[in-house]
Amino acid sequence: MRTTLLLCCCAIFNTIAAQITVHENFQLINNDVVFTKVYANESTDQKDLRQQILYTLRNYPFVRNVQEFEDGVMTADIIDYRVDYKKFGYAYFTSPNEITDGLWTGKALISFKEGKYKVTVKSLSFVILKPAPCPSTFSGGDLLSVEALTKQRNGFREGIFEVLEHLNKGFSDVFKSTPLSNNEDNW
Repeated sequence: MRTTLLLCCCAIFNTIAAQITVHENFQLINNDVVFTKVYANESTDQKDLRQQILYTLRNYPFVRNVQEFEDGVMTADIIDYRVDYKKFGYAYFTSPNEITDGLWTGKALISFKEGKYKVTVKSLSFVILKPAPCPSTFSGGDLLSVEALTKQRNGFREGIFEVLEHLNKGFSDVFKSTPLSNNEDNW
């Protein structure tokens, strides 16, 4: 009886202690779900790299208020971003409703260092545009951290990983730098 009780206590402790706080490029920081990714770029000139990122971000209609500061940091607002799930080989009915019918909003911070740049997107929230034909993981209109974390707010809850995988692919693609062509530089 003692052994069984001890084993149950150990199993419960391991379950609580083993909360997942990192999934792909998403991590739990100060009770917020944050996308963080470092990109390497062969361009050694920091100015050229910043120009490429600025050019890339300004080509997206959902990236607004891009600001560049003297210390080499950029900020931007992501407003009404819709993940292009078809681009990554997913179908409408096999993708989560939050991805197929959701618009995402967040704050992006891009910092530069020695031919690399780091993108951090936080304060992610979403709105689901139409009712889902099947039960949804989220209720909609909340911060991702409210919907994605356990009640104790110490790890990701089950059922969120498919949404995070889609968002990871989408954000990874959005913030990839696009080299400037000679024609665009000297028009």
